[in-house]
Amino acid sequence: MKKLTALVGLGLVASVGLTGCAALHDAATSRHDLQFDSYTAAHDDWSSLPSWIPTDATAIRLRETTNAPIAVVKLTSSTDPVGCEPADRKYVPGIGGGWLPTDYPHSVLRCGDWEVMPIEGGWFGWTVSETDMTGELHPAS
Repeated sequence: MKKLTALVGLGLVASVGLTGCAALHDAATSRHDLQFDSYTAAHDDWSSLPSWIPTDATAIRLRETTNAPIAVVKLTSSTDPVGCEPADRKYVPGIGGGWLPTDYPHSVLRCGDWEVMPIEGGWFGWTVSETDMTGELHPAS
């Protein structure tokens, strides 16, 4: 019984430690990542859910800075983004992530403060901002 109690306690410490590590990482990098299984989950938990995201969206992945309104979103959807117009791309995202596209088209959809491009199985979007969290410009090239 003592071994079981010790294992449960160790599991709790590890769980709290991992949560704490994520919080420390977020604080150190000035950004955080969120994932939602569905549009409904995102709508319930993401206070600034962009209006362009289709209601059939799944596998929604978000990275945003904590010190400036800069964000990137990747999602799966068979529906076009809502309220968007074709436009020339102005910027590329200034916050990295291993799941971001490597190539960006010259033409995108402009959805309010977002530029959005199609990706396999869905959409990738980023907020249009003059600067990223380091203050560097990221104009389209």
